[in-house]
Amino acid sequence: MIGRVTVVLVTAFAVACAPQGPSVGAMLPGALYTQDGRVLDFAIEKAQRSGRVTAFDPATQESFSGSYVAVIASASGSSREFVTNGRGYAVGAGSAVVGSNMADATAFLRGDKGSMLSYSMRIEAAASPHGLGICTDNHGGRYRLQF
Repeated sequence: MIGRVTVVLVTAFAVACAPQGPSVGAMLPGALYTQDGRVLDFAIEKAQRSGRVTAFDPATQESFSGSYVAVIASASGSSREFVTNGRGYAVGAGSAVVGSNMADATAFLRGDKGSMLSYSMRIEAAASPHGLGICTDNHGGRYRLQF
């Protein structure tokens, strides 16, 4: 009697073991650093092109909320070639799009006590995004940002 062998492929194992970052919609933690050494809490939503941003200043107890918009640069090109060897010809065409994984982003946040924060950020578009930036407020304060 010949036995039967059943092969089961378990894709759940491969999915579970693959490196994954936070899911889209998750808030990524970060910090704002003031010139006088204070640290403000910061969070940015993992999203495509735009999302939510929050901040909290523990010294003033002011909560901030707003949104960001990010743009990823890309370049495209195409070419068309005609080649002959005297007996025949060949025509070829090609095109390509090259994109960066770095996005430039801007965010505006309104505080619940009347302050406004304006950010310029550089974000690495990845499974686990990271970013750096600068921020100013409507009172002349300057901050450094990282997440």
